[in-house]
Amino acid sequence: MKFVPQLLFFTSFSILCSCDNSSKKSETSILADTIVTTDLISKSKGNLVDYDKVKVIKSVYVTNRNGIELRDKPSIQSETLGQFEYGQKLDVIEVKDTWLGILNHLTRRYEENGKQVERTAWEKVYVQKESTGELSMLSLETKDLNVITAITLNDKTEYLTKPKPLTQYVTLELVDKATFSEKKGSAVNYFLSDTIQIQKKNGVIELPCEQTTKLFVDKPDAEEDREVYSYAGQYESLNQYVIEGTYYESWDYKFVDKRTGKLTQEFGGFPYISANKQYVACIYANPYESTGEFELYTIRDANIMPIVKASFKNWAPSEDSSKEIFWGADGALYVRILHEKAYFTGDENINESSYQYLRVKTL
Repeated sequence: MKFVPQLLFFTSFSILCSCDNSSKKSETSILADTIVTTDLISKSKGNLVDYDKVKVIKSVYVTNRNGIELRDKPSIQSETLGQFEYGQKLDVIEVKDTWLGILNHLTRRYEENGKQVERTAWEKVYVQKESTGELSMLSLETKDLNVITAITLNDKTEYLTKPKPLTQYVTLELVDKATFSEKKGSAVNYFLSDTIQIQKKNGVIELPCEQTTKLFVDKPDAEEDREVYSYAGQYESLNQYVIEGTYYESWDYKFVDKRTGKLTQEFGGFPYISANKQYVACIYANPYESTGEFELYTIRDANIMPIVKASFKNWAPSEDSSKEIFWGADGALYVRILHEKAYFTGDENINESSYQYLRVKTL
């Protein structure tokens, strides 16, 4: 059983990207958790603001790849309080020449009457305007692609305290839209979506197998034990049915052997078979970690064996990615992606101006 559906991924991201001042409290609270606050001892008490009364003029994003310093006053000589990272969404409450006043939940540590004091409050901090811009200015670069935060090998998962590149198994590169469209035109697809042949009746799916009949029974009202299944189709070349399962806070895809009725493999996203029929891969979004999840399997004598699973830090598949992932005839896997900080526009629509295209080659 894997992560929650991609719909939840987009729902959680939309909270971050709303510009409606009426929902400012929820969105800015989430934003505040992502910034670096200062560990410096400061005598300054800061520019305190009344959170319930302050007006957000607009939202901007950090477009400097190296991040941007937040300062106590609109001056380069002013104290540095911390740093916003690339892609960070900022709520502007003042425009002052070449500086922007930003609403920020900031922790200060300073000395007062000989004692060290810690205070967290809503403040107005300042950033240089030239290092900010519109959402459409955020994009992935080649160096952003191969950065992982977790890896699974031999059923053992390592969560990385410091993200690093994936040095084996695959290479990743950006391609332009024209190349993506060209490769999509010659995509290889072995999947048979024969959903009319096998239909659910009274919450039960019956899969006819050579040795048995495999049943999948819905439990739609079981709350945390909820299970709802649908028949997706089959891979005739692998002799496998494909079942989609949705649960309380997760979903997966299952391979069911058409001969024995046994579950042979589970995937976090829809499984795609490579053009040479040597690999199965899936790519999907993890809403809890805001990562792109990648799974790669090898096909050996009709057995599907896991090679590697990895969580990529900076990107994830776009909405409705089932139509935008495919194996090309050239043996590479193609997927439409978005920068993880650029999923939604201010009105909570998908950021269609920022689609980019990824090519994954197996090694």
